[in-house]
Amino acid sequence: MSKHIGFVTDSTIDLPLEFFETTGVRMVPLRVRFGEEVYRDWIDIGPDEFYERLRTVSELPKTSQPPMQDFVEAYTEMAKVCDEIVSLHICSTLSGTMESARMAAAEVSVPVHLFEGPTLTTGGLALALKLAIEKQKEGVDGDDLVAYVHTLLKSGGTVGIINSLDYLVKGGRIGRAQGMVGSLLDLKPVICLKDGYITPVGRARGIRKGMALVLDEILAARRDGTTLHLQLNYSDDESLVSDFRNFLDSRGVEYVYHGTERVGPVIGTYLGFGVLMAGYSWL
Repeated sequence: MSKHIGFVTDSTIDLPLEFFETTGVRMVPLRVRFGEEVYRDWIDIGPDEFYERLRTVSELPKTSQPPMQDFVEAYTEMAKVCDEIVSLHICSTLSGTMESARMAAAEVSVPVHLFEGPTLTTGGLALALKLAIEKQKEGVDGDDLVAYVHTLLKSGGTVGIINSLDYLVKGGRIGRAQGMVGSLLDLKPVICLKDGYITPVGRARGIRKGMALVLDEILAARRDGTTLHLQLNYSDDESLVSDFRNFLDSRGVEYVYHGTERVGPVIGTYLGFGVLMAGYSWL
C-alpha cells in the first residue's frame, strides 16, 4: 500500500489562509518587523495592511526566518495524519528558512522530503504545490508523488515585472540584477530566479513591452507535447492580472489557469509596489 504524503510549506509561498484550511497543508510563517513590531507573515499581517504600511514608513521592514521549533511543531502535527512529508520552501540563497526546516526534519520520526524552490516561491512554487495536491487527489501518492514534485520543480518557474529595483537593493536581495541598477530610467525591470539568484530577464519601456518579455521567458521553457499551467500574483494592483491575461489572449496563448493570488508581506518587502509575477509550468 502506498504511503500517504502530507505537505508543509512556509509563508513565502503566498497563498491565503483559506487555502491551508481547505487543503490541510501546514504553513510555517516567516516574520516581518516594522520597527519593534513583529508580525507573522500572512497570519498577523496580510497584504492589504502590509502595503498600506509600506507606503508610509521611512525605513523598510525587516524579515526573518521561522525558528526551528515552528517546523518541529508543524512536522509533528502533520505526522499524525500522514506517513511521510513533502516540505516546500523558499530558496536557501534568499532565506535561512530551509536551514530551519532541515534541522527540524532531523528531530521528527517521519521522513521529510525537503525541496527548496529553484524559483521565487511567489507564483511558481505555489503552482507546484497546487498541482501536486491535484495529482494526489487523482490517487497518486507515496514515492510516485515525491517524484512528481521533482518533475514539477524542473518544469517551470516564476518570471515577473516590478516597478523598481529599489526594494531589492535596500533589502539586500538584488543578486544578479545589480547591473541593472542606475540604468533603468523609466524602464520596468523583468526578473526571475535562476540558480538561486534574482536574475534580470530584461528591461521594458512600458507595461505591455514588459509583458512581452515575461511571455518570451515562459515560451522559452516550452517542451513539445506539453501544456502551459499558469498562476498570477500581484502586489497592490489587481488590474495588472486582467491586463496580462488579455495580452495572452491577444497573442493566442492557450493555458490552464490556476488562479490569482497576492504577493505577501515578506516577498513584498523586497519587490515593492506594482508587481506582477507569473508562476508557470509546462506539463
